This record gives sequence, C-alpha cells and structure tokens, in this order.
Amino acid sequence: MNSSLIALYESRPYSAATLSGLVKLIREIFGQITVVDGTFPRNFLSRFDPTATVFARREFFGRSTAELSFYRRFRQLGGHKSVIAANVSRWEHQVFSDTESKSADSALVYLDQMIERDVVHLASRFSPILLTPIENHRRLQELCHTERLVPVYISDETLTPTYVLLLADPAWRRYSERIQNSAYCVDTRQPTLAIPSEVVSNFVLPSLAFVHDGPRLSEGDKTYSWLWTGATECFRLCIGFLPAAATVKLTIANMESPEVSKRIRTFLNGRLVEHTFTAWSDTTGMLELAVADISIPEAVVSIALPDLGQNGLGVCIDKLVVSL
Repeated sequence: MNSSLIALYESRPYSAATLSGLVKLIREIFGQITVVDGTFPRNFLSRFDPTATVFARREFFGRSTAELSFYRRFRQLGGHKSVIAANVSRWEHQVFSDTESKSADSALVYLDQMIERDVVHLASRFSPILLTPIENHRRLQELCHTERLVPVYISDETLTPTYVLLLADPAWRRYSERIQNSAYCVDTRQPTLAIPSEVVSNFVLPSLAFVHDGPRLSEGDKTYSWLWTGATECFRLCIGFLPAAATVKLTIANMESPEVSKRIRTFLNGRLVEHTFTAWSDTTGMLELAVADISIPEAVVSIALPDLGQNGLGVCIDKLVVSL
C-alpha cells in the first residue's frame, strides 16, 4: 500500500478517537442495528465494535489470486461466520441475508472511502444506511439527489463535517426523529451530528470478535469468551489497520501444558518478530509482540506452535489488546 494512502488512514477521519466516538454515536441513535464494516481486511470500525461483521467491498475481488486465496481462509465473529465467499454476489447475499427478513434499513454499512459505484450499488440493491467519509461535497449532493438519499452530516469536535450518513427514504422516516432529538444533534435544518469527544488509549477485542483462520470456534458468551488455537502449526489473527508504535498483547487464559509457552513463535505479516511472555501461572499469562514503528494497513498476527500434534489444543486466547 502506498505512502499516501497510509497517510490518509492516519488522518482524523480514521483516528481511534473518531472511530470510537462514531461507534458510540451509532449505538446510541440506532440501537442494535446490524453494523457491517466494509473495510476488510483493514477492519477500521469493527476494532471498536465487537458485534460488527466485516465485509469485503467489490473492489477487494480485484486482488491477486494468491491474496484472495489467503484471505478466504479467515472466518469472523470468533470463527462462526465466513469472511469471503466464492464470488462477490454470493458474498453480498450472505452478508445481507441476516437482515432480509427485517426492514431494508436494518443494516448500517461503513465504507472507508466514498467510491461512488459502491455507494450506488449498495443503496440501490440492499438499501442499508451508509456511513462514509466526506470527500467531495458537490458530488455527494448530486448522488443524494439521483439516488434519493438523505444526508446526515457528522462533524468532529471543531464542527467540521467529517463523515456523512446516507439514508434511503424509509430509513429517514424511521430514524429522523431520533436523529433530530439526539443529544449529538447540533443542527436540525441540515441534520448534523457531532462525534462525542473520546480519549482512546487502546482497543480490546474479545475472542468472540476475532477474525482468524484457526480450526476452532470461540466459546462462551457476550460477557466472556475464549478461543483455543487448536491443532494447527500456525494460527493467524487478522487485526486490520495497526497504527505506528502500537503494542499488541494477547491474553492467554490457558494452554495445554506449561511447555507450550516455550515453543511459541510469533509473526507479523509473515515476518518473525520477538515477543515476551509474562507468566501469571504455569498455563496463563500475557503474550506481547514487538511491533515496528510504522503503520501496518492490513496486520495479521500469527502464532506458530511447532510439533503440536493432531489432537493438540494449543493456547487459549480470551482477548486481544492493542495499545495505541
């Protein structure tokens, strides 16, 4: 990924404070609406909303065969749901099948860039609520007019519009009163919401929110969950965008034997990296990876356990903590 795009992803619309504030705003206004993060494998919004599903937008399928083959091995929501289907149409149907029996405005899709063809396609075929950064105000107005979408602007702490919600008419009728009466609403004439101020030092993903390629599924419930890496020599966890100087920690809740901690090797995007293991007991502790001082747009952390055996359990992870 080129340096200009990395610089874009380090800008205010994609900062941890902004994205965390966006999630808080979405949940308080739209409640338990299905949130779909259309930025896989960068996973911008889902890092701050463990209940969100991830979605590969149409342009993703233009990647090389090797890349698509690599990412198709991953499953999301702790391994309970696939990430990439055989083709884009089948994948879109799979993503939105959860909301087909509900009203058309029962999903909110986050897009990291307002690519017009994607917005038009999603709006016309599935009619979700769309959330995207503001890039071209004039073109946005034209798009809203032709596609009959109602824009709701979202501003930062300086009241500068940063994002926009695009609602089809049924969604606007359903949520307009809630939007205009929200404590975050700063303008009702041209509906504008202000992102709540957030101080964010980390994000925490429970195992039920992991996007991984391991053979096992997460266990537990929304209160507490865990995931065994299982009988695989290499367990991969897709983190998404990793800011410069971030610290990656995995809480190990159990392991099949105390000797396992001595055999662990860790990788970041295929490169062997050093780690420290702070033991809390013979079979629990904190695994911390050494991360370079550069941003990684599509970070994948791998845990290799050589000679584990076909029936090995590996290590049991209950959460990922990324300190920013």
